[in-house]
Amino acid sequence: MLDYSKSFIEKQFPVAKLSKESYRERKAGRSQTLTGLGKWWGRKPLILVRAALFGALLPVSDDMKKDKEIFLKILTMDKDGFHNRHAQKVTNILSDEEFDQLDYNGLLDVSCRPEEISGPDEKAWEEINAHLETNAHNLQELAQQLGIKRFGHIPRVGDCFAGGGSNVFEPARMGCDVYGSDLNPLAGVLTWADLNILSCSEDEQKELVKFQEEVFDAVCAKIDSLGVEENEDGHFAKYYLYCNETRCPECGYMVPTFPSLVISQKQKLVVDFEENPALMNFNMHLVQKN
Repeated sequence: MLDYSKSFIEKQFPVAKLSKESYRERKAGRSQTLTGLGKWWGRKPLILVRAALFGALLPVSDDMKKDKEIFLKILTMDKDGFHNRHAQKVTNILSDEEFDQLDYNGLLDVSCRPEEISGPDEKAWEEINAHLETNAHNLQELAQQLGIKRFGHIPRVGDCFAGGGSNVFEPARMGCDVYGSDLNPLAGVLTWADLNILSCSEDEQKELVKFQEEVFDAVCAKIDSLGVEENEDGHFAKYYLYCNETRCPECGYMVPTFPSLVISQKQKLVVDFEENPALMNFNMHLVQKN
């Protein structure tokens, strides 16, 4: 019998497996779903957000082992789910014998991430529905049906410090109603982009890419016309460094103000000053120390 007064996440949570999945997603770099829209260092892994969402929506039964099996099936973190993820990851499919010999780390190496596939297959949905007394055929339907069973309506998810938008984007993708805000305007832009750009049709995304390329080309042409983008060796600028200056009340020089002369510890880059008496300021140069 299902008990909706308690949720799965209150009773158990497969932390070890979720940690491995989260680490794999974060180490994927720019191939992550949201990273291409803009960096946000505190962005939560989507698999962790998805797990927390369904962990809070799933009821518990008197069979904790079965509850966990169903939870892993929903996240495609069970053996059958990995078969599906593996089939969509590589062209050289492993045999069943080879596949069964892999531990969890090995399965991760030969499979795509949960966020990269649509969810469980039809066989898994039969087991999920039978246990949860639902009639879902995708993750969106499941989240909505579980929300109605628990709360009487489609789940509502809010994040008042949305940051990079994971806590808003993933529940929205799972069919929930979402609300997000943040004091940082960049966070607001990223979250808006997560919800609106990634949900565009393929044709709309192509038009957006075309527009971005046109803007990029126009900006590059303007910078090239100013003659500041390329040096005598043909090197193009990748980063721009700046600092404020303040005038010394005693000598009248404009003095740069910043907390450290170290630009990059890894590259051993520091700032070196050169006095410019004619303009009563200092020229700054990047120097690589041995």
